Amino acid sequence: MTELDDQHELSWGAQLNTEWRRVSKDCPSWATPRQREKWDERGLIIWDREAEQTTWLSPTATLRLLNQLRATDDWKEHGLVVGEPAVGFSLDDPERKPYRTLIDEMSLSPERLRVILELLERHEGSLEKLSEEQEADRRRRISQAYDIILKSGRGIS
Repeated sequence: MTELDDQHELSWGAQLNTEWRRVSKDCPSWATPRQREKWDERGLIIWDREAEQTTWLSPTATLRLLNQLRATDDWKEHGLVVGEPAVGFSLDDPERKPYRTLIDEMSLSPERLRVILELLERHEGSLEKLSEEQEADRRRRISQAYDIILKSGRGIS
């Protein structure tokens, strides 16, 4: 966010989206359709123009990142890899248990993490509210899924 190139465009950056947007005016021209879709979602978006890479963190994952940056000091020396949390499955080995992984991993330097920490601390209240809303929505969706499963099970003889 603090580094500028010859074209006066930001070479990297991070922004916290507190609302869903339908049309992104500030999305980089090099972004792929998937990156453009994520650009407008609520949460933290981080981009690197040189690598033409973005990563998105949900409000809850962003709050976890903030807490991690506060709780540990190792990142101040070595940086940190961030990305969108996901669950991986092995198609080649169906016996293998699902595992945690990251989508769109991005390695961040200590300097960039300091800028991101300042951003998150400035917007911590909004971030906590967004995370609570996300968790309430997740619980509602799980409840709906259970209702569908239970209703469909009643129709089986």
